[in-house]
Amino acid sequence: GGGVSLPFSKKIALRPEIVLHQKGSRSRKNEPYYKWRATYVDMSFLLGYRPSDRWLLVGGPSVNYLVSGREDRGQGFEDRTDQLRTFD
Repeated sequence: GGGVSLPFSKKIALRPEIVLHQKGSRSRKNEPYYKWRATYVDMSFLLGYRPSDRWLLVGGPSVNYLVSGREDRGQGFEDRTDQLRTFD
């Protein structure tokens, strides 16, 4: 992913970003086999404030788009994207 910094002044900047994230989970060794993977494109619109040269405060909203959701119960991954919400 990547982003840019669009300064309004020396202390304030708009920082839009777009990042591809993969999130997931899996079972422990003593539990039934299970894996889950979800891939998202995250679009953030952050506002940065620099109160001093050593500090940068950043915050703002984010929109997440689900690219794929897959589940594996021991037979290989199966697409579950259509069963999930596309936007978060």
